[in-house]
Amino acid sequence: MSEVAPPANGGPQEMPSWHHRFGFIAAVFGMFMAILDIQIVASSLNEIQAGVSASSDEISWIQTSYLIAEIS
Repeated sequence: MSEVAPPANGGPQEMPSWHHRFGFIAAVFGMFMAILDIQIVASSLNEIQAGVSASSDEISWIQTSYLIAEIS
């Protein structure tokens, strides 16, 4: 019978440091907030359109500009 070789690093991998974990959690929270913000703007387009007296063509440009600013 052949034996299974132990892992090359000699054991289980260590958990990331608290700094890395905190950074990951902060990044995930930031992405969640960005998506939530985009959804709020998308659902409020009629109110935004009425507030700025924009036509349907203009409101699509407003939404596009907002999304470009959000991802930049």
